[in-house]
Amino acid sequence: MISSRSDVPLTAGAESRQRSFVDTSRLNIYRDPMNVELTPDQRALVTRAIERRRFSREEKVVHEALVLWEERDRSRLELVAALDEAKASRERGDGRTLSLESLKAFGKEITRRGRWRIETERFSGR
Repeated sequence: MISSRSDVPLTAGAESRQRSFVDTSRLNIYRDPMNVELTPDQRALVTRAIERRRFSREEKVVHEALVLWEERDRSRLELVAALDEAKASRERGDGRTLSLESLKAFGKEITRRGRWRIETERFSGR
């Protein structure tokens, strides 16, 4: 049984004695329609995409744009979180100070390891 109310229990089957609750209030965040005004250039882009059969309807174009926007925003948030973690790490004293010389040495070490790996794989028959 599925209910649109978040306080209604949902059971998995007759054998199941454990009850869980499903919050359906967030399942469809796009359930309320929204009107969007496009610039003439944007409208032409949408029309061209439909004429070329890349999309069948205007709504599909907007949906694709929103999916891409969400992915980009998610990536941006992940980057911000990684930068925050790096800053916190630096403030804790973790890590090391880099200089031009240490970066050059690090590059040489990576090159050395890569060449060793290539040679090892060549002789092992991989």
